[in-house]
Amino acid sequence: MSFDDVIRPYSRDIGLLLAAGLSGRDAARCISTAVEANVTPLEQAVAEDLVGEEGAYRALADFLGLPFAAQPPPFSGEAPWAEAVAAGVAPLRPNPRRWRFAIAPRGRVLRQALGWDARRPRSGLVITTPSRLDRGLLEACAAQAQLIGAHRLPDRSPFDSARDGPRAPMLLWMIGAAAGFTAAMAVDPLLTLTLLSLFVGSLFLVNVVLRLAATASAWPIAHEHPPAPDSRLPVYTVLAPLYREANMAARLASALCALDYPPAKLDVRILLEADDEETRRAFEACDLPSWFSIVVAPPGAPRTKPRALNIGLAGARGELLAIYDAEDRPDPRQLRLAAARFRQEDRTLACLQARLAIENADETWLTRLFALEYASLFGLLLPSLAAQRYPIALGGTSNHFRVEALRDVGGWDAWNVTEDADLGLRFFRRGYRIGALNSVTWEEAPLRLPAWMAQRSRWLKGWMQTSYVHLTAPRRPLRERGGFAALCALAMSLGSVLTALFGPFLFGFAMLEVAAGPVAGPLGPFNVVVWSCAIVLLVAGFVSMIAPPLAAARREGRRWLVPWIALLPAYYALMTVAAWRAAIELVAKPHYWSKTRHGVSRRLKPPGTVARRPPPD
Repeated sequence: MSFDDVIRPYSRDIGLLLAAGLSGRDAARCISTAVEANVTPLEQAVAEDLVGEEGAYRALADFLGLPFAAQPPPFSGEAPWAEAVAAGVAPLRPNPRRWRFAIAPRGRVLRQALGWDARRPRSGLVITTPSRLDRGLLEACAAQAQLIGAHRLPDRSPFDSARDGPRAPMLLWMIGAAAGFTAAMAVDPLLTLTLLSLFVGSLFLVNVVLRLAATASAWPIAHEHPPAPDSRLPVYTVLAPLYREANMAARLASALCALDYPPAKLDVRILLEADDEETRRAFEACDLPSWFSIVVAPPGAPRTKPRALNIGLAGARGELLAIYDAEDRPDPRQLRLAAARFRQEDRTLACLQARLAIENADETWLTRLFALEYASLFGLLLPSLAAQRYPIALGGTSNHFRVEALRDVGGWDAWNVTEDADLGLRFFRRGYRIGALNSVTWEEAPLRLPAWMAQRSRWLKGWMQTSYVHLTAPRRPLRERGGFAALCALAMSLGSVLTALFGPFLFGFAMLEVAAGPVAGPLGPFNVVVWSCAIVLLVAGFVSMIAPPLAAARREGRRWLVPWIALLPAYYALMTVAAWRAAIELVAKPHYWSKTRHGVSRRLKPPGTVARRPPPD
């Protein structure tokens, strides 16, 4: 085969790159890299910063015989916003030039556009840049974006959202339970407290059994498949929702620039609120690569992380999607590992949860206990539960999704302040699986008790919202997944809430029962059952509190954390304080998002420079 035969399929690409200002050598190398990554050469050139976005699309306009406008006329807000962004086409308002549509072709559409006959007139079209089209459409369709961000899930599936609070059946059940409890306490308080303890204890014991089974099995995280070649990697969207995080901009940008993934297949979106000018300016000062974009969510309620995520999801270009928080420092290979795992698994695998670890674990007594909690949860319990296909509460960050599955379940509930737990249960109920990804993301733990208390109260308030949402129609989980699976989901949601609220009281009552049993003389059958349950509760509860963090600390090579396990009972008692604060907030301000301040630790790795990835040799 002659050289002419090799380059003939790319003759138009070569002409376009030369017109954009690339040298012949750079154009040839860019085409070679683009072929290896299975992307268009023009997108590869922009991703490598061989040409700016405006210069590239100006050259494309000249190549196609179309006008170019860096600032096109105002966009019409009547087009379906998400569909227009996906197509790269935006209708324009009436204008003197009689342009009807602005287009910014990417990917498959760009390949098709390069096949157009430039001699054939296409009146009414104007080329603009993808970033300008995305930004202009969001500004013009702000009302649509707000509806999608806040109301798409509750409008589509009201029983899956916390927007409207507990519904009538749940309220009637709660009122009836409260009335029954009050009446029973008036008749026989000791028997009432005993029966209540047995009910809460039964849910608690299900959690205990799951924790002990996971610890005993020490189920390994699934072996990760070798990363696929660049040509087989899908476009990957990365969402990073932030609010008042200007001090974290350089660190996060550096961490995301370090991700080992073809830049032309990256779609990194920094999600900000409209009134957060300081954070926006901080990111703009970072001189971000072309594959970053800053998405400013329109003003609206509720001002929560999941609302911003829904807006980011609507405009996402990727087949896969990951979430990172402001303080995250993920393993650079994480996207490749997740993509390889998704490629090898069937379509029921909707999400992968990477392992979260605490970077500042040795800073205060609180960060040490936080690190123990995370080590047992993400290093031990979650991989075991995932391997056995039990329901899993996601960690809220370093989640990797199939976009198709995420959209199928309605995205996130903007009205739930622990949207990750709710989404994990919704995936489970719809027949999807969640897996554990053998890749670490380093996070920052709160240093002081007030910050920890505010964060933990928000998490527990979200768990309470998740509980009443998924219990509003209790027969639905039974119908969708069967009895045992529904019991596991119930233990995870309601059991976690009740344990946090009543755990110390339950343990205290059990200790009294155990101590008073032999002293009280011969026990009747009912008292024998209660006394036996109390012993089981105390022993199993204590072992389940100690064993997982002990095993996890040793497994992660952090044996220096083991002595701090002695303080875990006090740590869990603090959770009860946070739970009652959450219960009060659930009534007073259910959708209020208590913001956690990041970047206060002195142990965090300093941000590197925001590296614009050098082109390959």
